[in-house]
Amino acid sequence: DSGSRRALLLVAVVTATSLGLVVPAGANKIIRPSPPRAVHAVASSSSALVRWTKPARGPATNYTVASSPASPGCTSRALSCSVKGLGNSIAHKFRVRASNPEGTSAWSAWSPSVTPEALSNGQTTVSRLDESSLNQPQAMISDGTDLWVANESGGLSGAASITKISLATMRATVLSSPLLNNPTDLASNGTDLLITGANSNTQLSGYVVEMNIATGAFSEINSPTFSDPTAIVATSTYAYTLNASGGPNYSGSISAINLATGITSEIDSSLFSQPIALTLTPGALWVADQTGGPNNTGSLLEVNLANSTIGELDNTAINNPVALAADATQVVVLNAPAAPSLSVLTVASGVIATVTSSPLAGASGLALDSSKIWVTTATGGTYGDGSLLDISRSSNAVTVINSSLFVTPNLIAIGSGHAFVIGSPSFTGQFGGSSVG
Repeated sequence: DSGSRRALLLVAVVTATSLGLVVPAGANKIIRPSPPRAVHAVASSSSALVRWTKPARGPATNYTVASSPASPGCTSRALSCSVKGLGNSIAHKFRVRASNPEGTSAWSAWSPSVTPEALSNGQTTVSRLDESSLNQPQAMISDGTDLWVANESGGLSGAASITKISLATMRATVLSSPLLNNPTDLASNGTDLLITGANSNTQLSGYVVEMNIATGAFSEINSPTFSDPTAIVATSTYAYTLNASGGPNYSGSISAINLATGITSEIDSSLFSQPIALTLTPGALWVADQTGGPNNTGSLLEVNLANSTIGELDNTAINNPVALAADATQVVVLNAPAAPSLSVLTVASGVIATVTSSPLAGASGLALDSSKIWVTTATGGTYGDGSLLDISRSSNAVTVINSSLFVTPNLIAIGSGHAFVIGSPSFTGQFGGSSVG
């Protein structure tokens, strides 16, 4: 009857529409895009990398970036582009508009301001190297071939791990072993990687794990001389750990490990009162102690490796030392009282010079290359949360390198012409590299 025919007709129309056979007029028409969103920028020397997210409405085939103060801007089909020709030491903000065949959007909101800064001595870039294998990083070193990072977790069954980054390719490998637990420091002699830990499966006073770099095999070194080892350095034949306790007064000691035999001996001294950092020069170990010295505010101890004798270099400039770095000619102490400073010892003469500078406020990490002292700070910088200092070893001139990528940087290593910086805005850490000429 007529009612049945109407029902059949209705079903047919609904079915055709669900199959896409009935298309409302104008349904596929392209609309003009709305403005791009979340515009932000990262500044480098004379330039800035601007990023954004796509418009909420309308497809975009092209984007245009403008700046204030005005610049040549840039265009892109992607969601980022680099604006060049910016004035250094001048704050810039950016906005973006999108276009497609139907038209051009209004301009986006302005980004937060960023300030490009000139980088000296051939430095050109500060870039972020996203590395998911970093997981609560505790220590970092470079042996000239690879960069090594000891992580609190990220390994087997959630235990500690080692991130190995090839300096030739910047590719990362994760290494782990059940022997790793609570890593405190690491060292490399090119053949072996040595890791100190706060405890172990066999004794609760600390351990050293040795990893053969060629094979990746881990082995554990245990010794009753280990007493909460916090730092380690290595030569081709020996590794030396700095123990927070132990020694005749249980106030600190050094364990010397023969890497060929595994035999460990202890270097004790009553001069150890609160040892905090360890470094190595040819023929000598250097220990920063947070007490001792003429004002009982800190001292620098020299351990002669030929006879294990220990001498104290008392100097009022050494005040609450927190980090050490050295090469064959100099030992640098980072002091972090209310007004941080550097104490620079020339090994041949025994003379200690002092470097003071207001950018040292919040100083945390320390490294050397042939011409510069590098210091990370937890204050200053683009957003007040960190910067990198380039200090000339010949003139003591301080250059501040700012980047929004520096977020509470606290670990630094030098390798293959770069300074590598790790900060910890989250449990996983952030990894950045800065070209150093």
